[in-house]
Amino acid sequence: MLTENKFIKYLIYAIGEILLVVIGILIALQVNNWNEERKLRALELELLQEYQEELQYNYQELETFQDQITNRLNHCRLIIDAIKNESPYMDSLSTYYYILTQRVGVNLAIAASAPYHISVTPH
Repeated sequence: MLTENKFIKYLIYAIGEILLVVIGILIALQVNNWNEERKLRALELELLQEYQEELQYNYQELETFQDQITNRLNHCRLIIDAIKNESPYMDSLSTYYYILTQRVGVNLAIAASAPYHISVTPH
């Protein structure tokens, strides 16, 4: 009976120790999961900030391109009106024509580790 009583106490002690280890492992796993989620959220916020900056930059570049196209359209109209009205030659027409012959394009500069940049450059 004494031996059986010691064995039961030892068994209860061993089960208690195992439960404490299991509970400790589960707590550690949960803390690790929380930490990983926190890191992922921080990375997500960082990426969203970068995308916002890229979109703002690209928007400004496209506005510049739009302004250049609008200018070119205006110059075309002036030249066409001068031709239609058989206006005498003016130096400004030459300037307008020169501006129209210069190509302007939108380039996507793609870097392996960076998001896309749109740049407006004359060709």
